[in-house]
Amino acid sequence: MKKFSKIFALILALALTLAWVTACGGEKPAPAGSGAGSSGQEVFYGEYDGPEMTLEVNLSSSLANMQYFGDAIDRITARTDGKVKFNVTEYSGLLDQASALEGLGAGVADISDLTLSNYPESFVYTTQACAQPFMGFKDIFSANDIIREVIITNPDDLMTQEFTAQNVKPLLTSAVFGTSLFLAKDTPVAQPADLNGLKIMSDDQVISSFINSQGGAAVALDIMNMGSNMRNGVADGVFIAQNVGEIFGADEETKALYTFPVDLSTHIKTTSINLDTWNSFDDTLQKIFTEEFGDAMYQEFLAFVETMETKRHAKFDANTEMHQYTIPEDQIPAWQAAIQPYADAQLEGIAATHPDLDKAKQIWRDAIDNYYATH
Repeated sequence: MKKFSKIFALILALALTLAWVTACGGEKPAPAGSGAGSSGQEVFYGEYDGPEMTLEVNLSSSLANMQYFGDAIDRITARTDGKVKFNVTEYSGLLDQASALEGLGAGVADISDLTLSNYPESFVYTTQACAQPFMGFKDIFSANDIIREVIITNPDDLMTQEFTAQNVKPLLTSAVFGTSLFLAKDTPVAQPADLNGLKIMSDDQVISSFINSQGGAAVALDIMNMGSNMRNGVADGVFIAQNVGEIFGADEETKALYTFPVDLSTHIKTTSINLDTWNSFDDTLQKIFTEEFGDAMYQEFLAFVETMETKRHAKFDANTEMHQYTIPEDQIPAWQAAIQPYADAQLEGIAATHPDLDKAKQIWRDAIDNYYATH
Protein backbone atom coordinates (compact mmCIF):
# COMPACT_ATOMS: atom_id res chain seq x y z
CA MET A 1 0.00 0.00 0.00
CA LYS A 2 1.29 3.47 -0.78
CA LYS A 3 1.68 5.92 2.06
CA PHE A 4 -0.97 8.55 2.76
CA SER A 5 1.28 11.32 1.50
CA LYS A 6 1.46 9.64 -1.90
CA ILE A 7 -2.30 9.19 -2.04
CA PHE A 8 -2.79 12.85 -1.06
CA ALA A 9 -0.35 13.92 -3.74
CA LEU A 10 -2.20 11.81 -6.31
CA ILE A 11 -5.56 13.27 -5.30
CA LEU A 12 -4.12 16.79 -5.48
CA ALA A 13 -2.71 16.09 -8.92
CA LEU A 14 -6.07 14.75 -10.03
CA ALA A 15 -7.83 17.85 -8.72
CA LEU A 16 -5.43 20.14 -10.58
CA THR A 17 -5.87 18.13 -13.76
CA LEU A 18 -9.65 18.30 -13.42
CA ALA A 19 -9.45 22.07 -13.08
CA TRP A 20 -7.40 22.20 -16.28
CA VAL A 21 -9.83 19.89 -18.08
CA THR A 22 -12.83 22.00 -17.02
CA ALA A 23 -11.11 25.15 -18.19
CA CYS A 24 -10.44 23.55 -21.57
CA GLY A 25 -13.99 22.28 -21.87
CA GLY A 26 -13.15 18.62 -22.39
CA GLU A 27 -11.95 15.34 -20.81
CA LYS A 28 -8.32 14.26 -20.63
CA PRO A 29 -7.34 10.57 -20.60
CA ALA A 30 -5.33 9.49 -17.55
CA PRO A 31 -1.63 9.30 -18.35
CA ALA A 32 0.01 5.90 -18.09
CA GLY A 33 0.66 4.87 -14.50
CA SER A 34 -1.70 7.38 -12.90
CA GLY A 35 -4.92 5.47 -12.68
CA ALA A 36 -5.20 3.51 -15.92
CA GLY A 37 -7.40 0.51 -15.18
CA SER A 38 -5.99 -3.00 -15.04
CA SER A 39 -8.65 -3.89 -17.62
CA GLY A 40 -6.51 -2.09 -20.19
CA GLN A 41 -9.38 0.25 -21.05
CA GLU A 42 -8.74 3.97 -21.42
CA VAL A 43 -9.57 5.67 -18.13
CA PHE A 44 -10.95 9.19 -17.84
CA TYR A 45 -10.87 11.35 -14.75
CA GLY A 46 -14.35 12.05 -13.47
CA GLU A 47 -15.86 8.74 -14.65
CA TYR A 48 -17.30 8.23 -11.14
CA ASP A 49 -19.74 10.86 -9.86
CA GLY A 50 -20.99 9.10 -6.74
CA PRO A 51 -20.53 9.78 -3.03
CA GLU A 52 -17.23 9.71 -1.19
CA MET A 53 -16.58 6.66 0.96
CA THR A 54 -13.89 4.85 2.90
CA LEU A 55 -14.15 1.06 2.74
CA GLU A 56 -12.88 -1.03 5.66
CA VAL A 57 -10.68 -3.95 4.53
CA ASN A 58 -9.77 -6.87 6.81
CA LEU A 59 -6.87 -9.12 5.80
CA SER A 60 -5.74 -12.17 7.75
CA SER A 61 -2.00 -11.75 7.17
CA SER A 62 0.53 -9.49 5.51
CA LEU A 63 0.75 -11.98 2.63
CA ALA A 64 -2.92 -11.36 1.93
CA ASN A 65 -2.12 -7.69 1.34
CA MET A 66 -0.13 -8.59 -1.71
CA GLN A 67 1.21 -5.95 -4.06
CA TYR A 68 -1.33 -6.82 -6.75
CA PHE A 69 -4.18 -6.22 -4.27
CA GLY A 70 -2.69 -2.94 -3.10
CA ASP A 71 -2.18 -1.81 -6.69
CA ALA A 72 -5.79 -2.63 -7.57
CA ILE A 73 -7.33 -0.62 -4.76
CA ASP A 74 -4.93 2.24 -5.48
CA ARG A 75 -6.21 2.22 -9.06
CA ILE A 76 -9.81 2.29 -7.82
CA THR A 77 -8.99 5.32 -5.68
CA ALA A 78 -7.39 6.98 -8.72
CA ARG A 79 -10.25 6.13 -11.07
CA THR A 80 -12.76 7.62 -8.63
CA ASP A 81 -10.73 10.84 -8.25
CA GLY A 82 -10.01 9.93 -4.63
CA LYS A 83 -13.67 9.60 -3.69
CA VAL A 84 -13.31 5.90 -2.85
CA LYS A 85 -10.57 5.12 -0.35
CA PHE A 86 -9.62 1.99 1.58
CA ASN A 87 -8.63 1.55 5.23
CA VAL A 88 -6.69 -1.73 5.33
CA THR A 89 -6.22 -3.68 8.58
CA GLU A 90 -3.81 -6.63 8.42
CA TYR A 91 -3.22 -9.67 10.63
CA SER A 92 -6.97 -10.03 11.32
CA GLY A 93 -6.84 -6.85 13.38
CA LEU A 94 -10.45 -6.05 12.55
CA LEU A 95 -11.91 -9.56 12.33
CA ASP A 96 -10.23 -12.80 13.36
CA GLN A 97 -10.46 -15.94 11.23
CA ALA A 98 -13.36 -17.42 13.19
CA SER A 99 -15.52 -14.29 13.00
CA ALA A 100 -14.53 -12.96 9.57
CA LEU A 101 -17.53 -14.38 7.71
CA GLU A 102 -20.10 -13.19 10.23
CA GLY A 103 -18.39 -9.81 10.60
CA LEU A 104 -18.20 -9.28 6.85
CA GLY A 105 -21.85 -10.21 6.40
CA ALA A 106 -22.83 -7.84 9.21
CA GLY A 107 -20.82 -4.97 7.71
CA VAL A 108 -18.09 -4.73 10.35
CA ALA A 109 -15.77 -4.89 7.33
CA ASP A 110 -16.67 -4.00 3.77
CA ILE A 111 -14.06 -6.35 2.28
CA SER A 112 -12.33 -9.32 3.90
CA ASP A 113 -10.46 -12.43 2.92
CA LEU A 114 -12.24 -15.64 3.91
CA THR A 115 -10.77 -19.14 4.14
CA LEU A 116 -13.91 -21.11 3.35
CA SER A 117 -12.80 -24.26 5.18
CA ASN A 118 -13.26 -22.25 8.40
CA TYR A 119 -17.01 -22.20 7.68
CA PRO A 120 -17.79 -25.69 6.34
CA GLU A 121 -21.49 -25.60 7.20
CA SER A 122 -21.95 -22.35 5.27
CA PHE A 123 -20.12 -23.49 2.12
CA VAL A 124 -21.05 -27.12 1.66
CA TYR A 125 -21.44 -27.02 -2.13
CA THR A 126 -18.52 -24.67 -2.60
CA THR A 127 -15.70 -25.82 -0.34
CA GLN A 128 -16.71 -29.19 1.09
CA ALA A 129 -17.52 -30.63 -2.32
CA CYS A 130 -14.32 -29.16 -3.79
CA ALA A 131 -12.03 -30.35 -0.98
CA GLN A 132 -12.90 -34.04 -1.17
CA PRO A 133 -9.76 -36.23 -1.14
CA PHE A 134 -8.04 -36.84 -4.48
CA MET A 135 -10.48 -34.72 -6.51
CA GLY A 136 -7.83 -34.46 -9.23
CA PHE A 137 -6.25 -31.00 -9.03
CA LYS A 138 -2.70 -31.37 -10.35
CA ASP A 139 -0.95 -28.15 -9.29
CA ILE A 140 -1.65 -24.83 -7.62
CA PHE A 141 -1.86 -22.90 -10.90
CA SER A 142 -4.52 -25.05 -12.54
CA ALA A 143 -6.35 -25.30 -9.21
CA ASN A 144 -6.54 -21.50 -9.13
CA ASP A 145 -7.89 -21.43 -12.70
CA ILE A 146 -10.55 -24.05 -12.01
CA ILE A 147 -11.73 -22.49 -8.74
CA ARG A 148 -11.99 -19.07 -10.38
CA GLU A 149 -13.98 -20.56 -13.26
CA VAL A 150 -16.51 -22.27 -10.96
CA ILE A 151 -17.01 -19.40 -8.49
CA ILE A 152 -16.28 -16.19 -10.43
CA THR A 153 -16.30 -16.62 -14.21
CA ASN A 154 -19.21 -19.01 -14.74
CA PRO A 155 -20.75 -19.46 -11.29
CA ASP A 156 -23.43 -22.03 -10.68
CA ASP A 157 -26.44 -21.02 -8.59
CA LEU A 158 -25.49 -23.61 -5.97
CA MET A 159 -22.25 -21.76 -5.28
CA THR A 160 -23.63 -18.24 -5.66
CA GLN A 161 -26.50 -18.86 -3.25
CA GLU A 162 -24.12 -19.93 -0.48
CA PHE A 163 -22.34 -16.57 -0.64
CA THR A 164 -25.60 -14.63 -0.97
CA ALA A 165 -27.00 -16.38 2.12
CA GLN A 166 -24.06 -14.95 4.10
CA ASN A 167 -24.60 -11.46 2.60
CA VAL A 168 -21.23 -11.51 0.81
CA LYS A 169 -20.03 -11.53 -2.80
CA PRO A 170 -16.69 -13.04 -3.89
CA LEU A 171 -14.33 -10.70 -5.72
CA LEU A 172 -11.27 -12.97 -5.86
CA THR A 173 -10.57 -16.64 -5.29
CA SER A 174 -7.40 -18.60 -4.63
CA ALA A 175 -6.46 -22.21 -4.06
CA VAL A 176 -5.07 -23.54 -0.79
CA PHE A 177 -3.52 -26.41 -2.66
CA GLY A 178 -2.13 -29.80 -1.88
CA THR A 179 -2.23 -31.02 1.69
CA SER A 180 1.22 -32.32 2.73
CA LEU A 181 2.56 -34.04 5.85
CA PHE A 182 5.13 -32.07 7.89
CA LEU A 183 6.95 -34.21 10.51
CA ALA A 184 9.23 -33.03 13.31
CA LYS A 185 11.37 -36.18 12.96
CA ASP A 186 12.60 -37.96 9.84
CA THR A 187 10.04 -40.72 10.28
CA PRO A 188 9.49 -43.19 7.40
CA VAL A 189 6.01 -42.85 5.91
CA ALA A 190 4.83 -44.54 2.73
CA GLN A 191 1.52 -46.18 3.52
CA PRO A 192 -1.34 -45.17 5.84
CA ALA A 193 -0.34 -47.68 8.56
CA ASP A 194 2.92 -45.74 9.01
CA LEU A 195 0.91 -43.07 10.86
CA ASN A 196 0.50 -45.49 13.76
CA GLY A 197 1.62 -43.86 17.01
CA LEU A 198 2.03 -40.37 15.54
CA LYS A 199 0.25 -37.28 16.88
CA ILE A 200 -0.75 -35.28 13.82
CA MET A 201 -2.44 -31.88 13.77
CA SER A 202 -5.37 -31.49 11.39
CA ASP A 203 -8.38 -29.21 10.93
CA ASP A 204 -10.05 -31.53 8.42
CA GLN A 205 -12.71 -33.85 9.84
CA VAL A 206 -12.10 -36.53 7.22
CA ILE A 207 -8.31 -36.49 7.60
CA SER A 208 -8.60 -36.49 11.41
CA SER A 209 -10.86 -39.57 11.36
CA PHE A 210 -8.46 -41.26 8.95
CA ILE A 211 -5.44 -40.52 11.20
CA ASN A 212 -7.21 -42.05 14.20
CA SER A 213 -8.20 -45.11 12.17
CA GLN A 214 -4.53 -45.84 11.45
CA GLY A 215 -3.53 -45.83 15.12
CA GLY A 216 -2.38 -42.24 15.09
CA ALA A 217 -3.86 -39.45 17.20
CA ALA A 218 -5.45 -36.48 15.47
CA VAL A 219 -4.66 -33.25 17.34
CA ALA A 220 -6.80 -30.14 16.87
CA LEU A 221 -4.89 -27.70 14.71
CA ASP A 222 -3.81 -24.49 16.41
CA ILE A 223 -2.70 -22.77 13.24
CA MET A 224 -0.84 -19.93 14.92
CA ASN A 225 1.20 -22.34 17.06
CA MET A 226 1.72 -25.30 14.76
CA GLY A 227 5.49 -24.76 14.71
CA SER A 228 5.84 -24.49 18.48
CA ASN A 229 3.53 -27.49 18.98
CA MET A 230 5.87 -29.56 16.83
CA ARG A 231 8.91 -28.23 18.66
CA ASN A 232 7.43 -28.90 22.11
CA GLY A 233 6.17 -32.40 21.33
CA VAL A 234 2.49 -31.49 21.53
CA ALA A 235 2.31 -32.95 18.04
CA ASP A 236 4.67 -34.96 15.83
CA GLY A 237 3.51 -33.22 12.69
CA VAL A 238 0.73 -31.55 10.76
CA PHE A 239 -1.33 -32.23 7.64
CA ILE A 240 -1.54 -28.82 5.96
CA ALA A 241 -0.99 -27.10 2.60
CA GLN A 242 2.69 -26.32 2.06
CA ASN A 243 2.22 -22.57 1.73
CA VAL A 244 0.20 -22.48 4.97
CA GLY A 245 2.80 -24.59 6.76
CA GLU A 246 5.49 -22.13 5.70
CA ILE A 247 3.49 -19.05 6.72
CA PHE A 248 2.92 -20.37 10.24
CA GLY A 249 6.36 -21.89 10.84
CA ALA A 250 5.78 -25.63 10.49
CA ASP A 251 8.63 -25.91 7.99
CA GLU A 252 11.09 -24.52 10.56
CA GLU A 253 10.48 -27.56 12.79
CA THR A 254 10.23 -30.12 9.99
CA LYS A 255 12.74 -32.89 9.37
CA ALA A 256 10.58 -34.81 6.88
CA LEU A 257 8.10 -33.34 4.39
CA TYR A 258 5.85 -35.79 2.53
CA THR A 259 3.90 -34.72 -0.53
CA PHE A 260 1.44 -36.64 -2.70
CA PRO A 261 1.73 -36.99 -6.48
CA VAL A 262 -1.96 -35.98 -6.67
CA ASP A 263 -3.71 -33.52 -4.36
CA LEU A 264 -4.93 -34.96 -1.08
CA SER A 265 -7.24 -32.03 -0.42
CA THR A 266 -7.51 -28.58 -2.00
CA HIS A 267 -9.34 -25.76 -0.21
CA ILE A 268 -10.55 -22.31 -1.25
CA LYS A 269 -9.76 -18.81 -0.08
CA THR A 270 -11.67 -15.76 -1.27
CA THR A 271 -11.54 -12.02 -0.95
CA SER A 272 -15.20 -11.02 -0.65
CA ILE A 273 -17.24 -7.85 -0.29
CA ASN A 274 -20.28 -7.21 1.89
CA LEU A 275 -23.31 -7.60 -0.38
CA ASP A 276 -25.07 -4.50 0.99
CA THR A 277 -21.93 -2.48 0.29
CA TRP A 278 -21.78 -3.87 -3.24
CA ASN A 279 -25.47 -3.16 -3.88
CA SER A 280 -24.98 0.42 -2.67
CA PHE A 281 -22.50 1.06 -5.50
CA ASP A 282 -23.85 2.73 -8.62
CA ASP A 283 -23.34 1.05 -12.00
CA THR A 284 -20.13 2.99 -12.66
CA LEU A 285 -18.48 1.97 -9.39
CA GLN A 286 -19.53 -1.67 -9.81
CA LYS A 287 -17.99 -1.54 -13.29
CA ILE A 288 -14.73 -0.10 -11.92
CA PHE A 289 -14.53 -2.80 -9.22
CA THR A 290 -15.35 -5.55 -11.72
CA GLU A 291 -12.61 -4.36 -14.05
CA GLU A 292 -9.99 -3.83 -11.36
CA PHE A 293 -10.65 -7.22 -9.76
CA GLY A 294 -10.95 -8.82 -13.21
CA ASP A 295 -8.73 -10.93 -15.42
CA ALA A 296 -5.78 -8.53 -15.58
CA MET A 297 -5.55 -8.51 -11.79
CA TYR A 298 -5.93 -12.30 -11.74
CA GLN A 299 -2.93 -12.62 -14.05
CA GLU A 300 -0.96 -10.43 -11.65
CA PHE A 301 -2.06 -12.73 -8.85
CA LEU A 302 -0.84 -15.82 -10.74
CA ALA A 303 2.52 -14.12 -11.27
CA PHE A 304 2.64 -13.49 -7.52
CA VAL A 305 1.79 -17.16 -6.84
CA GLU A 306 4.59 -18.28 -9.17
CA THR A 307 7.06 -16.02 -7.37
CA MET A 308 5.99 -17.31 -3.96
CA GLU A 309 6.11 -20.95 -5.11
CA THR A 310 9.62 -20.47 -6.49
CA LYS A 311 10.81 -18.83 -3.27
CA ARG A 312 9.26 -21.51 -1.09
CA HIS A 313 10.76 -24.39 -3.07
CA ALA A 314 14.15 -22.70 -3.00
CA LYS A 315 13.85 -22.21 0.76
CA PHE A 316 12.85 -25.83 1.32
CA ASP A 317 15.63 -27.09 -0.96
CA ALA A 318 18.18 -24.98 0.93
CA ASN A 319 17.12 -26.47 4.27
CA THR A 320 19.61 -29.31 4.64
CA GLU A 321 17.85 -30.57 7.78
CA MET A 322 14.55 -31.09 5.95
CA HIS A 323 14.26 -34.27 3.90
CA GLN A 324 11.62 -34.10 1.19
CA TYR A 325 9.78 -37.19 0.02
CA THR A 326 6.92 -38.05 -2.31
CA ILE A 327 4.47 -40.77 -1.29
CA PRO A 328 5.09 -43.59 -3.82
CA GLU A 329 2.52 -43.55 -6.58
CA ASP A 330 1.85 -47.27 -6.19
CA GLN A 331 0.78 -46.57 -2.59
CA ILE A 332 -1.84 -43.96 -3.52
CA PRO A 333 -4.64 -46.56 -3.93
CA ALA A 334 -4.01 -47.65 -0.35
CA TRP A 335 -4.34 -44.05 0.87
CA GLN A 336 -7.50 -43.59 -1.18
CA ALA A 337 -9.02 -46.78 0.18
CA ALA A 338 -8.16 -45.84 3.77
CA ILE A 339 -9.50 -42.27 3.54
CA GLN A 340 -12.58 -42.79 1.36
CA PRO A 341 -14.87 -44.38 3.99
CA TYR A 342 -14.57 -41.27 6.16
CA ALA A 343 -15.15 -38.96 3.20
CA ASP A 344 -18.22 -41.01 2.23
CA ALA A 345 -19.55 -40.91 5.80
CA GLN A 346 -19.12 -37.14 5.93
CA LEU A 347 -20.91 -36.69 2.61
CA GLU A 348 -23.72 -39.01 3.64
CA GLY A 349 -24.37 -36.87 6.69
CA ILE A 350 -24.26 -33.67 4.65
CA ALA A 351 -26.55 -34.99 1.91
CA ALA A 352 -29.37 -35.45 4.41
CA THR A 353 -29.74 -31.67 4.62
CA HIS A 354 -28.16 -30.68 1.29
CA PRO A 355 -29.95 -32.61 -1.46
CA ASP A 356 -27.87 -31.10 -4.28
CA LEU A 357 -24.55 -32.37 -2.94
CA ASP A 358 -24.08 -34.89 -5.75
CA LYS A 359 -24.77 -32.13 -8.27
CA ALA A 360 -22.15 -29.92 -6.63
CA LYS A 361 -19.55 -32.69 -6.67
CA GLN A 362 -20.28 -33.28 -10.34
CA ILE A 363 -19.88 -29.56 -11.11
CA TRP A 364 -16.39 -29.65 -9.59
CA ARG A 365 -15.42 -32.94 -11.24
CA ASP A 366 -16.64 -31.74 -14.65
CA ALA A 367 -14.73 -28.48 -14.25
CA ILE A 368 -11.55 -30.37 -13.35
CA ASP A 369 -11.92 -32.87 -16.20
CA ASN A 370 -12.79 -30.18 -18.76
CA TYR A 371 -9.85 -28.04 -17.74
CA TYR A 372 -7.24 -30.78 -18.13
CA ALA A 373 -8.86 -31.98 -21.35
CA THR A 374 -8.31 -28.57 -22.90
CA HIS A 375 -5.00 -27.51 -21.33
